[in-house]
Amino acid sequence: SMTIDEMTDEELMQFLTEHPMAGGEPVTIMAVVSVVGAAMGAVGAIQQGDAAKSAANYNAQIADRNARVAREQASRDAETHRRQAAKFIGGQRAAMGASGAGDSLDILEETATLSKLDEQNILYKGETRAQGYEGEALMQRYQGRVAKQQSYYKAASSILQGTGAAAGGYSGSSVSDAEIPLKQR
Repeated sequence: SMTIDEMTDEELMQFLTEHPMAGGEPVTIMAVVSVVGAAMGAVGAIQQGDAAKSAANYNAQIADRNARVAREQASRDAETHRRQAAKFIGGQRAAMGASGAGDSLDILEETATLSKLDEQNILYKGETRAQGYEGEALMQRYQGRVAKQQSYYKAASSILQGTGAAAGGYSGSSVSDAEIPLKQR
């Protein structure tokens, strides 16, 4: 038994006309081309969906990393602010002591309160940025899943169109030398 690739044009024509499909009609080259094209379109659609999902997952990983970096940066900035505030309050105490004003508790408490508020604002801004990145990561993953799902619909559509074209081209048609130019050997 030989494969189709090993057949001459004449042998292929004979094979196609001797192997009828349902209803006794011979297989047409156009029907075969339609089915093969549909299969290739389906595979291409699924590969496109896989690629889109991979790209979206990569973008989501980058957004997750950016969220982590935003939190870490805010934490470092808050710690830096905390140290600077402690130095400033120490300077206020020293200045008050040198001027003979003593420790004015109200001023020191207000400075400490404002410093703590600034620290909380730094952390809040970092958390807000991080949540934005996490939302972006979530959206990227969703878009990847949707792209993958759409690729299945495109593949099914391609198969249906191809088999529909094959069935439409098949009914009542036959293969003849006039329809298909044969390659001369």
